[in-house]
Amino acid sequence: MRDSVAIIFSKNRPCQLDALLRSIQHYAPEVFARIYVIYKSSVGFTATYEGYNILRGRCSDRVRFIQEVELYRSFRSCLLLAFELAQDWNPSMVSFFSDDAILFRKVDPFFIPPGCLCHSLRLGKNLTYSYNANRPQREGECDFLWKFSNDGHFYYFKGMQAAVAQGPINKPGDLEDVFNAAPPLSGAVAYDTHSSLVCIQHNRVTTDAANRNEGGNAEDLNRRYVDDEEIDFLNMDFSSVNSPHMAIPYVFRKREKGR
Repeated sequence: MRDSVAIIFSKNRPCQLDALLRSIQHYAPEVFARIYVIYKSSVGFTATYEGYNILRGRCSDRVRFIQEVELYRSFRSCLLLAFELAQDWNPSMVSFFSDDAILFRKVDPFFIPPGCLCHSLRLGKNLTYSYNANRPQREGECDFLWKFSNDGHFYYFKGMQAAVAQGPINKPGDLEDVFNAAPPLSGAVAYDTHSSLVCIQHNRVTTDAANRNEGGNAEDLNRRYVDDEEIDFLNMDFSSVNSPHMAIPYVFRKREKGR
């Protein structure tokens, strides 16, 4: 397949980003031609800074890191650069991911059906609860209403590239908030019977969105990562996923030598 590219947004979460990248390699090894990581490390977060350095050294050439730097390289310029670099691979689709997402099921080959805006990995008929809204949901409600999402929605590359270039997208959340408020593209959201991706609401690293979370500390996770531990997503319990966002406990393991 490999006719898609991924753009991942990460802030102060190298440990969680590592888990996402390894889950992509495990469950969707033939989906992406290239993966672009736009990341930002806050000043004073030592483990975060060290963690991103470790992670960059672990990744193959298929993963390109683009650092957002305050007053030097804006998020928007990083995003436009990612699209520009991705053009060299002539992708048909692009998908956005946030760094707290994890794939937990095999991603089978798919396409965006005619008349549809995108194909979603985070949606499925198994989603009977909305963690963010803290209420039961049915198809067509709550999470199903978000046509623009940073959590594993695949869009036509050229259409999304044009929308991003023309829209006021200055931070990752704008791709959801701005585009859902004034959609630049139209169509339905396609998804499989069962979702393949879930976001783990362990912590919050931004101040511009009061998303529900479990009050964890990303820097604590990063310290474990720097100390040669990694999230063992294969031994986490995904058996009861019923929401695109959940508080599933992390499981850790020692990182193997040479990895």
